[in-house]
Amino acid sequence: MALATHLIVDGYNLIGEKCGGRLPPFWELEGQRKSLVWALGWFKKVRGLRVTVVFDGAGAGDSEESFWGVKVVYAGGKGKADGAIEALVRKAPHGTIVATSDGSVAKRCRDMGAATISSRELWRKISSLESPWGMEDGDEEEGVFPRRGTEKRGPARRAPKRERRHRRRINKL
Repeated sequence: MALATHLIVDGYNLIGEKCGGRLPPFWELEGQRKSLVWALGWFKKVRGLRVTVVFDGAGAGDSEESFWGVKVVYAGGKGKADGAIEALVRKAPHGTIVATSDGSVAKRCRDMGAATISSRELWRKISSLESPWGMEDGDEEEGVFPRRGTEKRGPARRAPKRERRHRRRINKL
């Protein structure tokens, strides 16, 4: 049996996308972290993934917890989540998808063999899932995350093998 795809998330990048592109005030971060981990737990359950979310600071330095089946890693001081994400990728790069908006972290992870997705794209995928409470389409706010149809985007060409493999991993989300 093959291992499930491992999704590693830069937590504060995804909270920023969830909150419209900006981090909320300091006193709201704890609630936003809990909300994000719950949403990732739902995404994990629906998609059959292993999920790890990494936050700068917040915990008792280099600590790990697990909520709703999501492994939560607190990397210590500011800026240390990047190093923690790269260390997780280094352990098992193949079958790993990294969600971050930090271009340099994404590039280093791709160089190690992991696939990457932007935090914005991941949040669109999470928010497009059916609600766990069984809400109808009309119950949700219109236009928050519009669905896009298929559009032709230029001349047909086959992407390089590495890019096709990367896209297949991302499409599994």
